[in-house]
Amino acid sequence: MRFSSVFSWFGVSLQGLRGSGPSSTQDVQPAEITESELTPLAAGLENTEEIEPDYIEEPYDFKTTDITSQDYLPDRGYFASIYPNGETRVYSDHYDDDGQETMLSIYFDEDRQVTSFRNDELRYEKDHDYKLPLHYIFKALCYRQSIDYFAMDWIVMDIFDLHTLEHIEQYRESNLLGIEDDIRLTEKDSYWGIFSNTYYYQQASRMIPARIDKMIIRRQERWIEGTNYLATVAHLIMFSFKSFDSRGRDPPATDPAEIRALEVVAAAIGAVDETEAANLKNELGIKPEAGADTLDDFAEAAPEKPDTEPASEDS
Repeated sequence: MRFSSVFSWFGVSLQGLRGSGPSSTQDVQPAEITESELTPLAAGLENTEEIEPDYIEEPYDFKTTDITSQDYLPDRGYFASIYPNGETRVYSDHYDDDGQETMLSIYFDEDRQVTSFRNDELRYEKDHDYKLPLHYIFKALCYRQSIDYFAMDWIVMDIFDLHTLEHIEQYRESNLLGIEDDIRLTEKDSYWGIFSNTYYYQQASRMIPARIDKMIIRRQERWIEGTNYLATVAHLIMFSFKSFDSRGRDPPATDPAEIRALEVVAAAIGAVDETEAANLKNELGIKPEAGADTLDDFAEAAPEKPDTEPASEDS
């Protein structure tokens, strides 16, 4: 019984195994893959072959680095208006909303070899990637107008910061100078280091390839004749560039050549004052009557004073 059960079990098992054995190739039919089942894969391959990477072409923003180029200033958002009287007005897209307000006035006096800066508002220009310092603007304009900046003997600037004005007052007090007296500084003066660290010296020293041999600071009252405007008190700082003929010597203030040089720069400053006054009168619409030679005659042609007067600026 035990053996028959075993064989019986083996018989069933073997029969089951034989029934589960592999069929002949004639019994197995390959499954058919329909076209619909291939479509997604085929479509994906087709799209992969047709899609090309998208290249975004960035605009080529070329800006010349050649300061002698006529495009140097416009490339950086600066523009200039040149007038026959030697005045050049500078504008910036980053100074006011429409770039129409004068940000800086430069007067090139080639006959007297003096360059004067007025209305310097560069400190109020908004920051941007191509913002230029004053000495770069100066040189670019010289190249644009074919001005030989090597020949300039004087650079004259208005002082506008209170810190420098405080040093001027301290110098006057410590040296017993009156308010109308000029301050004359050479490299031997103890205050030379103070004023040579100012914005004005740092810019002027980069404008002309020569050594600054002296600085002269002058107080000036600017009256606009024919108007009811109060006088504006300004402080000028004048930088003298040592000429080749000086041979390393600083002439004293009493030297005839030195006196003549100061007369020349004073004449250049006076010419700038006249132009600035004429510009203001033109803006105010003031026109002198024929034959009006005196201040009183000229004042009669002036319009009535506005309700609000500009305050006098004294330091």
